[in-house]
Amino acid sequence: MPILFPSDEWAKEFARQLNASPGFAQAYKDKDSDFYLAVEPDGALKEPAFLYLHFLHGQVVEPCMYRDRSAKKPAFIYSAPLGVWRKIMENKLHPVVATVRRQIKVEGNMIDMMRDARIMQAGMDSVKMDLVFPE
Repeated sequence: MPILFPSDEWAKEFARQLNASPGFAQAYKDKDSDFYLAVEPDGALKEPAFLYLHFLHGQVVEPCMYRDRSAKKPAFIYSAPLGVWRKIMENKLHPVVATVRRQIKVEGNMIDMMRDARIMQAGMDSVKMDLVFPE
């Protein structure tokens, strides 16, 4: 059954798959970091969505979607229009390339973000979902 992106269901399934990955657990065993994937309105998406993920010692905890950015105060916020996130989710655009091209706006400590980029990409590569997008 396809999962809507962005949605609370997507955040929970993303976390479930990462939590099932021994490689992810090992890579993030010493981390305590949280972030939003901020999905800006674009096309059929009329309201912003903030997908919250908290990496805590090799597990993703508290995965959820908020409509209000002020619901949490994460260390990092990765913001882009839905169309950019769709290309990333469909493996048509690498997140690091999107960041360098300023298609993704990053808020937070850039040194920490660059240090974690490789680990995060490995996590993204290990997650497989059948997705649908707002039409």
